[in-house]
Amino acid sequence: MEVRLEYQTVANCHLHDVWQVFRNIEDWKRWADVFGNAGWVQGKPWEEGSRFFIELLFPKRVDLEVVVLKSNAPDEVVLLCHGGGYAGEQWIHFEDTFGKTQIRTAEAFVGSDKLTKEEVKTSIMQMFERWFEGLALESEKHCLQVAL
Repeated sequence: MEVRLEYQTVANCHLHDVWQVFRNIEDWKRWADVFGNAGWVQGKPWEEGSRFFIELLFPKRVDLEVVVLKSNAPDEVVLLCHGGGYAGEQWIHFEDTFGKTQIRTAEAFVGSDKLTKEEVKTSIMQMFERWFEGLALESEKHCLQVAL
């Protein structure tokens, strides 16, 4: 099965605030309940070819290994994720739009045919919503803390 998905949201803060929150993968579990532990296992954070692991807790528990295919921080990263019988390439873009940041992601993945394509799409879209809405909210909090 092959699935392609897109999701976007807006954070009411500057691009650099979003990047400051996003870049710390070890903290993702604090603001996105879809993740557990995470850590870098090879290379320097966000350099092309570097690798990290992350526990995905939703829609099902899976240990993922992630390779940074492209990094143009703070504007864009491209990740290759695999684990649990699935592999996907994910593009994440952050775009400054007059003091707000548009967060966009697109992912193409392949894997097991145990679930229907619609079940997979629904679950992954829920995961994206919880991940990226959490990122937006945490980035807005970060922005307020820095401004004080």
